[in-house]
Amino acid sequence: MLLFAFLFFSFFTFSNGQQIIRVDQLKGGGLVNEIDVEPPYSVYFSGSKDADEDLKSIFLNTEDGEKKNFFDLKHSKFDEFSDLLTSFQVNSTATVTTGLGKLTLNWMKGFIYIVPEKQTKDKCFRVYDVDKIQIVKTSEETDCTLVFLNTNHEASPVQSSKFTEWEQSESSSAKLYKGFPKDDEEGIPVFSNPIEVIGKSIVFIPDRFSVRFEVFHIKTSNHLHFKVSSGHVEMNGHTTSGYTTTGLVMKKTDEKPQDINIICVQDTRYNGTVGVNIVGQPKGTVTVKAVDYVDFEGITVRPKSEKYTWTADLAQELNISSQNADDGEFYIQYFIVQGQKVSDKFKAIPEPLVGKTGQPGMNLFVLGIILFVIL
Repeated sequence: MLLFAFLFFSFFTFSNGQQIIRVDQLKGGGLVNEIDVEPPYSVYFSGSKDADEDLKSIFLNTEDGEKKNFFDLKHSKFDEFSDLLTSFQVNSTATVTTGLGKLTLNWMKGFIYIVPEKQTKDKCFRVYDVDKIQIVKTSEETDCTLVFLNTNHEASPVQSSKFTEWEQSESSSAKLYKGFPKDDEEGIPVFSNPIEVIGKSIVFIPDRFSVRFEVFHIKTSNHLHFKVSSGHVEMNGHTTSGYTTTGLVMKKTDEKPQDINIICVQDTRYNGTVGVNIVGQPKGTVTVKAVDYVDFEGITVRPKSEKYTWTADLAQELNISSQNADDGEFYIQYFIVQGQKVSDKFKAIPEPLVGKTGQPGMNLFVLGIILFVIL
């Protein structure tokens, strides 16, 4: 049983052979750590905050005589200004050894990512170590798999990756998934662009958003451009960046629930649609409300692995909350679409009725009293 537990926490093995081997789970003191992957395969390292001197004391050893320390793997990048990693090719069985003690290893956060040859043979397969601001571009008529590794535990929240300046062509698509790429069906993405809205496929210019994953990947087709860096976008109180846009709200199992209030920028001469796609684990429920002046539309659902879509008339604010979901995990991609022009005059917009916690609360109560007195 102890051996099984050790292997489970040290080696995360997937059906397609991909693995991560964590530095803090290595055996130190010169003991041998076997890599249980059939060669050939590629090795990448993520560990931007680990000490260089310690990484120089950890070695990847191949049976055919090659030896690479983790410091060299860490700096195996396209250039000194890039977070695009270059791989170390392994063509024989291999091991990892280090003379460091267990106490030192326990404080380290890095890991090596092992990818079988069949995966890296894709025409456009890239691996990024999320650290500095990185511009990511894909070209026309090329399908790409972009893998992102984040070991930054100094950020708050930890391992948060921020996306900005996202643009893509009308003929392109992008789907973001938690974890490693799969050979078979990927399942439901946590974020995608374009989105099907009331029977029409719409390519959005997304708001700034962030994800908090150790490993995630994006499957793309055709032209895509964005910036990614270590960082976080606070969604409570967030104001959308345009009249037609999309973004992401997420909660991991180890995070406390938070009520989220998003202010929807709108041109009041036009009607429109606001909506969400929800996926997650069936623990607790999620409530979404589209609040407009004194009225609102809303739904309460239990997140599942299948996508749930809900739409409503464009509103002043979008409120997202959860109930009994302390151990739950969910991903809510919101979207706003400006519709047809319905007036030549702008409609006066009062102060937001939903407070920072996203509850209609006292403002509605006071407004009710005022209306009662007037009537």
